[in-house]
Amino acid sequence: MKKTFIFLLSILLVLTITINLKERNAEKDVKERKITTTFNEEVEKTYEDNERKETEEIKEESREIIDDKEEVKTSKSIEENNNEHAVQTKETVKEQKTKESTTKKSSTEKKNETTKPEPTQSKEETRKEVESGTVDSSGNSVKEEQVKTVVKEPWEKLGISKEEYENKPMYSWMRVDYSVSSCGSVQNCESQCMTDSEELSYTENVSCIEVYSHSGKYLGEMLKRN
Repeated sequence: MKKTFIFLLSILLVLTITINLKERNAEKDVKERKITTTFNEEVEKTYEDNERKETEEIKEESREIIDDKEEVKTSKSIEENNNEHAVQTKETVKEQKTKESTTKKSSTEKKNETTKPEPTQSKEETRKEVESGTVDSSGNSVKEEQVKTVVKEPWEKLGISKEEYENKPMYSWMRVDYSVSSCGSVQNCESQCMTDSEELSYTENVSCIEVYSHSGKYLGEMLKRN
């Protein structure tokens, strides 16, 4: 009887220990799963934050380039207006001088008719020179200065061609995997890139990046492998 009781007691102890071990292992597995899930979420959040920062930096640089282009256009238009005003002012001054010289000549010719006549040849030569703008009514030479302003285009400042400025990615490491010309629209480019990135996400760590040119033009999407 004692042996049977001891045997049953030992079996009960073994079962109790086994159950406790299973419960501890189950709790341990749950904790490990929680830790793994939390770590994965933190990694994904960090990656998304970094990706968002890069995209915002690219967009900010594109905006700055567009602002620089607009400033260049504005300064160019201002300079053109100033040049036109200067030309108009010179023409007005020239017309006034011509009128004054003509008036003085007519009065001088009247005086010469009553006093002493001058050689006809010298009068004609002087009149031609006044009309051409090289000599004023007093016989002094007049010089006209033309100021030329050279304004460089944005692509010239960057040392690239106009085609590269408008239709090539801003950074050399960028490429256009889904271009607007091939996809048809911006929405189609984004949709195709997102679809492919989701399919590859099971085996690779990939993401979609918007690609812009130096002019700020949207060129398409790049499937970036991290």
